[in-house]
Amino acid sequence: MARIHWKFLVPFITILMILLLLNIWLKAKNEKATVLHALPQDFTVPKLILSLPATISYMNYQQVLPETTAAAILDLVRKGNVKKVEEGRFLLIHSNGLLEHERWLVEWLFDEISAKDEFTFDDITPYLQNKENHTKYVKMEWEWKQAIRKEVLSAGFYDKKVGFRLLLGFLSIAFIPLIVLFAIHGLNLFGVTMTVVALFLLVISVFYSPKTLDGVKTSIEWKNFQQKLQHITQADWLKLTEDEKMRAFIYGLGKNDKIIKKQNESFIKAFQAPSNQVNVYSFDPSWLIIATIASTNFRTANETTTPSGSSGGTIGGGGSGKVVVEVDLELFSWGLKGQKP
Repeated sequence: MARIHWKFLVPFITILMILLLLNIWLKAKNEKATVLHALPQDFTVPKLILSLPATISYMNYQQVLPETTAAAILDLVRKGNVKKVEEGRFLLIHSNGLLEHERWLVEWLFDEISAKDEFTFDDITPYLQNKENHTKYVKMEWEWKQAIRKEVLSAGFYDKKVGFRLLLGFLSIAFIPLIVLFAIHGLNLFGVTMTVVALFLLVISVFYSPKTLDGVKTSIEWKNFQQKLQHITQADWLKLTEDEKMRAFIYGLGKNDKIIKKQNESFIKAFQAPSNQVNVYSFDPSWLIIATIASTNFRTANETTTPSGSSGGTIGGGGSGKVVVEVDLELFSWGLKGQKP
């Protein structure tokens, strides 16, 4: 009789788990369909809900690359807080209205590395030649990344699902006695099946943190921008405001997306007028050179200050020790939270 009960119980539990997974997938699919239906048909650069560095981090699985640092500087130029004096040289105009991570960036680059209101990429190498500065450099970079992460997490783009996850965690533990009983009675197939189900529930209870509708909306808008950018015409590009063109350039740089960067470069070069004519593309085309110099300098600096064998790029955990590493399968999103490596 016991075997008959197990024959019904184990498949029933397994089917419930499949239905749970299907429900999560269908919900994500419906949210995506809702957002896609509302997307504009014309090519547009998405409006900013987060700052550009935070948006780049969010769309890059919450990694902050050396290219993101370069993008953050140019974003301050876009906002008017910093002025590009010449290639690789920047002047701090004012600190009004700076976000927390922008204040850290200014303190890190202008106050710490350059120790004045002007910052140049040439200051980085002599600063890091003094090994005593390595710890300070890493600390301030980490604080800057933490502030970006704080902005992303405060945007409410992820649903913690605390009650749901606690319930699944409890169920995964509750299945342990059943697994032991199966092992005692030699019901190996049932035991293995229940072990898989329990582990599945445990993984969801620990790691499941789906995107909210706002998170899905932001993600799809920027992915849609990336896809459409590959096929737009010069006429479409000229319809954009100068701020939109700047945001498109900075986003591609910070995300280190080769397709976006290549497309941006082609339009900038196409609209670069002869010296005796007005440039259609009003922000300085030398940004292309600056972007390359900046990315190279910050990548070299990271290699100089990072101990051999350690990994960089992912935002550390701060007080809570959490990192969101998103595995985006288009219709199914997971937020994985773990310790800073």
